[in-house]
Amino acid sequence: MSLARLLVTLLAATLLALTGCSPDSTRPTVTISSPQDGATVNTPQVTVQGTAQDNTRVVRLTYQLNQGPEQNIPINPGTEVSFQFQITLQQGQNTITVNAYDAAGNKGSSSLAVTYDPMAIHTLSGILVSEYAGGPVAGSSLRLYRNSALVATATSASDGSFSFTNLSPGVYRLEAQKPGMAGSVMEGIRVPEMTSVTLVQKPAFDATATTTPPTLIITQDGTQPLEGQTFTNTIPFRVQVDTSKDYVRPMRYIYVALGRTPGSGFVTNSATWSRRIFPDTEDTGAQALSGSNVAGFGSASGETVYLEVVAYDFNQNRSHYLVPLTFVNTNPNQGNTVSAPTGVAATAITLTRAVGFYDVKAPAKLTVPVAKGEVGELTLDPEAAPAGSNLYVEVRWCYSSANPTPFAFDIERSTDGVNWQRVGTVGGSRSASCPTNPFNRPFYF
Repeated sequence: MSLARLLVTLLAATLLALTGCSPDSTRPTVTISSPQDGATVNTPQVTVQGTAQDNTRVVRLTYQLNQGPEQNIPINPGTEVSFQFQITLQQGQNTITVNAYDAAGNKGSSSLAVTYDPMAIHTLSGILVSEYAGGPVAGSSLRLYRNSALVATATSASDGSFSFTNLSPGVYRLEAQKPGMAGSVMEGIRVPEMTSVTLVQKPAFDATATTTPPTLIITQDGTQPLEGQTFTNTIPFRVQVDTSKDYVRPMRYIYVALGRTPGSGFVTNSATWSRRIFPDTEDTGAQALSGSNVAGFGSASGETVYLEVVAYDFNQNRSHYLVPLTFVNTNPNQGNTVSAPTGVAATAITLTRAVGFYDVKAPAKLTVPVAKGEVGELTLDPEAAPAGSNLYVEVRWCYSSANPTPFAFDIERSTDGVNWQRVGTVGGSRSASCPTNPFNRPFYF
């Protein structure tokens, strides 16, 4: 060591000893506020924003793309500096790193992943409600996953609405969590085929218990896969709860139907359709949908349909799975030329107390007005009301036997009288007469 360097070192050590200071070893911290980690964008140019802080002073800031060479970011040195710069991404997944340096050479870094996909042009919107006919759930944290990777987050608005933009085509999983509420998950959302969803999040039975929804294993028989397979007239299935995963025992029920979910578009029973509900079990065993369970679905050449499975554990944690498959229906009525149903009448009943799937086990009969000076008896099945709701709507109609038997009846609903959305399908049939009393008309939903 030269004499000059030795003197400088001794002088520095003496000054440190006199001042009682030790060398600065605290690294700066970097926070990237935009874009979001895991985000997907549909343009190559991205603006990166954030801040860097240090206990003394940030003197230099750089960025790296995909671990490449460091590029300087112009800043005004200080204990806290803000930064903003543009970067051009490569197609696919990219890693952006921002580095901050202080005067002592300490380095702090922050990295995030951003995917550039020019096909990420799709939007998924929806509404979060406490029941299908219930009030909105505001302030719930929503997380959207694709291939187990978090791609977007949102918070439900005061009306329960939410939206995710810049989505690539693919299959997504949507989760909702909020203190005091049970957890809710929807698995198998297809984008862009599905543009909107309704997610149900109920109040937790016990706010101190887990809010992780049950994980389901859905197969043909416990071993053979169900998703993506082709079936003719009959769909075999078995639904099992993965007991190695977190949830609250016992299970309340598992619901299985073709193209329907509990609540809106859910019928307990119909003249031409039926569904399957399995209460208090973690395993449905080997089952099948056939006959009235599949009436009105599929086609002679095969059609993509969705088997919908909904499960609630004891804490009201909800799992909703959408399982696509190809269904061949050989019912000869699908080729018939049909006419419009007649005698269509809707009845809306507000019940004095909430009912639902597992709350009331037997139908009730209500005396309600049919016309001026005339009353009728409506047989109410509480399990056909949205779970936990006191709203009950029944639609009845006729179809003349003078016409060929239709393959299916589609039921549509509108909130404005202009835009209509299908909420259910039941098998087609016809009747010899159309009773004057709407509650006696043969077909209903």
